[in-house]
Parts: sequence; structure tokens; C-alpha cells
Amino acid sequence: PDLEARREALAGEGATVWVLNGTDEANRGTNLAGYLENQGLQASAPRGKPEGPVPADTEIVVYNGAESELAATIAYLEQRFKVTATYANDPAIRADVVITIGRETPELTPPPSS
Repeated sequence: PDLEARREALAGEGATVWVLNGTDEANRGTNLAGYLENQGLQASAPRGKPEGPVPADTEIVVYNGAESELAATIAYLEQRFKVTATYANDPAIRADVVITIGRETPELTPPPSS
């Protein structure tokens, strides 16, 4: 029941989440995006690596004032990845939240398809 309630709460906020993978591990971004979708988020993993070196920890950036409508999403992501989100304005970013996989990001995958 807790998982279903969380899925409904996160889906209700409707956040668009991008997962960026700067590591050399293939499918890491798509696996994490699939896991987050299973949790109720609208997540995808755009191709291409983020600029700069791979961060030590997961980075979560909330863009363009989306934090005012995404309290449950931000709280879930901060708790799940044990980091604090940062906030930025960039009209070129079309996602509400961008997650950059770091060296310490847990390897999360969606459940197997049945």
C-alpha cells in the first residue's frame, strides 16, 4: 500500500525527470530512468554524456521554479539518493528535474517485465 500511495502521489505531480549518465557503464541511465518510472515518475535518459567529470554523488537539479509544484517528488528523490537538490533557472532545459548519476549513485533497475 505504501508503494502504491507513493506512486500515485509522484504521478499526480507530473514531474518530467531526465537521468544523465556520465559513467562508462552502458544502460545505467536507462535502468535508473526505468526504476524511477516504476516509482511513478515520468523519467527518461537522453543520449549523450553530461559535461565535466562524473560527480562523486548523485546530483539533483530542479529547474525553472518547478519546486513550487513538486514537493513530494523532490522529497522522494532527496531521500532515495541521500543528497539535497539544488535549484537553477535555464529556459533551455525542458525537464523539471535533472538527475546526474555519480560514482556513489546506487544501481537501481526496474523490476523484470512479466
